[in-house]
Amino acid sequence: MDYAALAQTILAHPLTWAGVTLAAAPVAAWVLNLQLRALGLVRKPHHPGIAWNLVLSFLAFWLVLCMGLGAVAEHAEISGLQWPLSSLASSLLGLIPPILVLAGAAHYARMRQDEARDASAEIKEQVQAEQRWLRPAAGALAGLALLGGRVLWPLLVFAVSGTFLWLLASPSARERARVWRREWAAGQRLRTRLQPKATIQSPDATVTLAGSVGLLTTDVLDGGQLRSMSNEVLAELVEDGAALG
Repeated sequence: MDYAALAQTILAHPLTWAGVTLAAAPVAAWVLNLQLRALGLVRKPHHPGIAWNLVLSFLAFWLVLCMGLGAVAEHAEISGLQWPLSSLASSLLGLIPPILVLAGAAHYARMRQDEARDASAEIKEQVQAEQRWLRPAAGALAGLALLGGRVLWPLLVFAVSGTFLWLLASPSARERARVWRREWAAGQRLRTRLQPKATIQSPDATVTLAGSVGLLTTDVLDGGQLRSMSNEVLAELVEDGAALG
């Protein structure tokens, strides 16, 4: 028996590729969700709303499934199955830009809410004003992104240019961007040192992570109370004390 020919026949069979696709789809969704959680791009327990990391993982699952099975159908010359799978995959690809817009807006809103939680009344009013225009603006941008590439790329150029001009014109925006950069860098360092649910003991405080390290802030239990702590402050506690668990 020619085992090499048999192996080649098995590997080239459409059922083999269908099995690989069925296995790859949940793996792709799991890996994407794992990476988003590692970056802190998850909905915190005290935040209402949609868990966009799960939405993106669900989208990745169906996208890999439809594209893979569409390729199998094309190889097996099953035209009745190839067309609907290809059409569904194209539709799912078109959903990625608006979902990213909505997910980014939601994460920004939650991040600003965390910043304002222990801030002055003036800062809280400013954040509330931002929330009032952020949601409809994000919805409008998502709707435009859904229209397709002819609108998406000019929209992207406009958004990047507007953000750049805003940073140039507003000292407070530049300062906020610098703070976010420091918080993000502190979060990157913390992820290499802390496990979820780790306890940090320092001369100033003892806190326990309520989950994974966030993108800019992290939920901690301090004296039994849940609160958000900036990654930079948390990194200072780790430097001054010891991380357990």
